[in-house]
Amino acid sequence: MIRIVIADDLPRIRTYFETMISEEPDMEVLAVCKNGVEAVEAVREHEPDIVLLDIQMDDEDDGIQAAWQIKQVNPEICIIMLTIHKEDDLIFSSFEAGVTDYILKTEDPQVIMEAIRNAYRGQATMRPVVANKMRNEFARIRIQQRQLSALFQIINSLTRSELDILALYLEGMSYHAIAEIRFIERTTVRAHVSNILKKFKKRSMKEVAALLIGHDAVRIVTELHDRG
Repeated sequence: MIRIVIADDLPRIRTYFETMISEEPDMEVLAVCKNGVEAVEAVREHEPDIVLLDIQMDDEDDGIQAAWQIKQVNPEICIIMLTIHKEDDLIFSSFEAGVTDYILKTEDPQVIMEAIRNAYRGQATMRPVVANKMRNEFARIRIQQRQLSALFQIINSLTRSELDILALYLEGMSYHAIAEIRFIERTTVRAHVSNILKKFKKRSMKEVAALLIGHDAVRIVTELHDRG
């Protein structure tokens, strides 16, 4: 018997899925929920095999957040996302959260039932290996984007002098050369370098350079420097 929890914010959708699934001899509805919080509580209480989870409920990403929490409760539970739009950007976030499959609410009932059985048998349309690769790739891209955004904010916080010194350093110039080009004392250069290190939370300019190079952010510094 496939044990199922249903979560959707629309009563008619909840009723539709509950009625449809209850008619299947190999399926059992354990709980029907109206939001992600209730879905997580139902998972803890009933330990289902499958959770049908609306991708958007109380909040735009309510289903996504619930998926993360459900997987923390029990990584073995299969989650199938319910969505209205075929090209929904949140679908990518779903797979990142560990969702097994997603189906359109408007799909033919037989297609939906087959998706549930496939997920239960570990034979979802998107094979687990492929899903894992997708999750890993999406996670990598999102982390990279967040890190690049954080770097841009730091770079944007640099003063004009700090930005100039950082750009010259990235060109391979020594503190002595930088001081001569900018007509300032080396102690002044070091003072600016100290501020740069504090903003990047690094111990040396080599670490700052490595960070920028590693995230392909040197061009950002160069472009801002060239703009003057």
